[in-house]
Amino acid sequence: MVSLQPHMQILPTLRGLQIQPCHEYMINRISLMEVSFMSRFPAIVFAVGAWLMCGPMVFAQFDGGARYDGHSVSALVDRVHDDLDHAYRLKHFSNDDRERLNRAEKELREFAQTWDKGKFDVGRLDEAIGSIQHVLDNNKLPENARLPISDDVTQLHRMREAYKRHEIGL
Repeated sequence: MVSLQPHMQILPTLRGLQIQPCHEYMINRISLMEVSFMSRFPAIVFAVGAWLMCGPMVFAQFDGGARYDGHSVSALVDRVHDDLDHAYRLKHFSNDDRERLNRAEKELREFAQTWDKGKFDVGRLDEAIGSIQHVLDNNKLPENARLPISDDVTQLHRMREAYKRHEIGL
């Protein structure tokens, strides 16, 4: 049989210990943790707020932009052709204006032909963009024709940048 006597002798000595200093230590420690957290609280709030505000912008560069597949590249080229044709029909242009429009159409058609063969020719796209921009800079276009063509140039630039980021699939 095990004797409980040695344990009983330890209890009175444990009962005699003052627990209050340990308790005060814990309260002081908790208070220090609260003060430490409260001093960091504005920085934590700022970091979380910045993440919430900037997070969508960071992800937008990957998910928010248009991804181009074979159909969307062709659809953009077709839309640009339609907008140039619309401008061509709106007004009687001088010979120089008509020649600039014809050149832009030709450059875009050449890009489209290489694209139809499965090749994204950046050089031809740059020539087409330059020709279309030349139309915008030099032709006397009505505003209702200028705005869609200007938007087309922006979209062509975006498509070119997407190609550089390898976001265009055949």
